[in-house]
Amino acid sequence: MVADLAAGDRPASRSTKLVLSDPSKSLSSIVAAICYAWMLPSKGDGQATVPVVNMSRSRMARCRQAAWLLYHVGVDASALLFADEVDTDGLIMDQRVNLLVVGQDILKSKAEVGSVCTTLTHTYCEDAYSLLQNLDIKKLLLAGILLDTNNLSKKCSNRDSDAVQLLLFGTSEHMRHELFQQLMLDHNDHSFVEYLKNTYRYSTINGNEDSPPEQKHSTSASGSSQDVKKSNSTNQRTSRGSGGKASDEASRGKNKFFLAKWFGFGSK
Repeated sequence: MVADLAAGDRPASRSTKLVLSDPSKSLSSIVAAICYAWMLPSKGDGQATVPVVNMSRSRMARCRQAAWLLYHVGVDASALLFADEVDTDGLIMDQRVNLLVVGQDILKSKAEVGSVCTTLTHTYCEDAYSLLQNLDIKKLLLAGILLDTNNLSKKCSNRDSDAVQLLLFGTSEHMRHELFQQLMLDHNDHSFVEYLKNTYRYSTINGNEDSPPEQKHSTSASGSSQDVKKSNSTNQRTSRGSGGKASDEASRGKNKFFLAKWFGFGSK
C-alpha cells in the first residue's frame, strides 16, 4: 500500500485515507497523524489509512525533537511517507484517496485544549482503549502533550491533565518528567546524527539544519496542503531527471499493516 502510494499507483480496491500532519511541522501534529492512522481502522470502516508528514524528508532533520522521538520509540521512519514522496494532488484528482489534515479535517476540538494529542487521546480512550495501552503509543502521545503544554505548565487545560493521567495509567509519574527532560536535550550524539543522515538524507553542511522550524498555525484547508503541492512539483521534476528515484522511494514502502510492525502489535 505505502509503496503504491509513493510510486503514484492506484491503491487496491478498498478506499484509502491519507492522514496529513498540519503545516506547522510540530511534533504533536506529526505524532497525531501517525497515531490517528493507526487507530482509525479500529472503527471498522474498511478503509486503509496511511500517515504522511507534511514536509520534505530532508527537512525532518530540523525537527530534532520529532526525529528523536521516532528514533527513541523505535518507529521505522524509513517506511514513513513524506510530502515530497507522494503525488497527493494526482491521487486526489483521480479520486484514489481521501485527504485528512490534522486539526482541520480531523481532531478538531470544541473544548479548549493545549494539544491535538489530547483530543486524539480522549477521542479513542473508549473506541481503541486497548491500543492506548501500548507503551510506545503512550510515549508518542505523551510527548506531544508535554511539549505543547511545557510539561503541563502553560496553555494547559483540565482535559490535557486528564489525558496525561490516562496515558500514564500503569506507569509512574516519573516517566512523564523523564520523557520531557529527554525531549529538551540537544540530541547531538553521534549515533543519532548518523541516524539522521541515513534516514532523512540529512547533511551537516547546512548550519541552519540544527535549528527547529518556527511553529505556525494554519487557518484554511487550502493552505494546509501548500507544502504537499510544492514538494510534489519538486518531486515530479526530480523524478523526470532521475529515473531510479521513484523506485528507490517506493522500495521503502510496506503493506497496509506497516504501523503494526513498527510497534510490534496488531496484524503482521
